[in-house]
Amino acid sequence: MKETIKNSIIGAFALFGLFAVISAATTQNTNETTCGTPESHEWEIYRQTESHYTYLLNKRTGEVKKFENSSSYYVIPKERIKK
Repeated sequence: MKETIKNSIIGAFALFGLFAVISAATTQNTNETTCGTPESHEWEIYRQTESHYTYLLNKRTGEVKKFENSSSYYVIPKERIKK
């Protein structure tokens, strides 16, 4: 009786190990590398020579940020609604 319980336990572990090896060999790697434009290349900066404002344009989303040259904060301009 002890021999059959021992063989059953060993057999269960053997099946579990075999299943783990087979599933690991057939599972595809889920590591994805994103190839595209880095975030630093999405923004362009615009400033006129005599202006006190600098504008940042996000080329991907179209977002515009307005900076006052003498401050460390920025103001996002409101959208103008055409009537």
